Amino acid sequence: MLFIIKGYAPVFPIKEMFEQIDSIRLYLSTTVPTAIAIAIGTIQCVETAKRAGDFYPTRESMFVDGIGTLIATFCGSILSMTAYIGQPAMKKMGARQAYSIIHGLTYVPLCFFGFSGVLMSIIAVVAINPIVIFIGLIICSDTLAITPQRHYPAFLLGTMSVVADWAQGTIVNGVSNAYANFTIANVHFSPNVTSAISGFSYRGLINFAGGSLLQSVFLTAIMMYMIDRKFLRAAVWSTLAAFFSLFGLINANSVGVLVKKTDDGWRFAVAYLMLVIFFILLEIVQRKRWIREQETEPDDLSSIEWAEWKRQQALEESNINGTSNDIVV
Repeated sequence: MLFIIKGYAPVFPIKEMFEQIDSIRLYLSTTVPTAIAIAIGTIQCVETAKRAGDFYPTRESMFVDGIGTLIATFCGSILSMTAYIGQPAMKKMGARQAYSIIHGLTYVPLCFFGFSGVLMSIIAVVAINPIVIFIGLIICSDTLAITPQRHYPAFLLGTMSVVADWAQGTIVNGVSNAYANFTIANVHFSPNVTSAISGFSYRGLINFAGGSLLQSVFLTAIMMYMIDRKFLRAAVWSTLAAFFSLFGLINANSVGVLVKKTDDGWRFAVAYLMLVIFFILLEIVQRKRWIREQETEPDDLSSIEWAEWKRQQALEESNINGTSNDIVV
């Protein structure tokens, strides 16, 4: 085990990257949503830092993350950079700039001298899962802290595609391995068993899990603007969702122009375009004042700030009502 502890020079696999460019297409439904989700994560970190009283420019933060990601990519890294999540909690613990510097200096020997391989061989992978769960809980907590209460249903809806992705992956990876032990060679699980599933729509599960990270962004945005009755914005997001589904980046398990009769990409594209038409009709009806106007509550308040804003609104309404009663008397 100790023989792997030695110096490792940085590699620059640029040539290999372009040689394998054709194989990248198979992973676009995962890589593109992941990249977008990481970019959104940086914005989320900036917003949570703002709630803690620290104001950082969003454009500068995303630019630095992008530059760092490019440098890491040219050195062979498959991971993108993003700002540290949980800034308010770290601030409460007294963390400052040195916190990130210490982390960086810690990673240097791990990456350049093979210590990471030793640690991975000693520490069981399942032992890392609680840390991942803890980080996920922090992300959800920080998200809810900067989310107005009226948007909670959209937040919950956005998590459903990720849950579907987990369920679909569990079925395929777990059951297919067990299935392989009871069948002859070259008989695969997917075409033989999944087609016979009748208890639920496995095909629907696959479509709901396709591009789950990116799909969660679209579903959340569309639902948020529906709640706020901002129908033109909901129509724009639905149009983008139709475009992405047509090419298999969401609601599909393959990437390409999905227009064949057996494909589902064009079906979801049509469904999203139907939503576009529906939202445009609602916008017309709203402008004729047949339905309520757009939501006027602010979007950038935390739950505590939103409660305070709501209290002030109630006081103003009570004052207006009291004044009206005095005038009537």
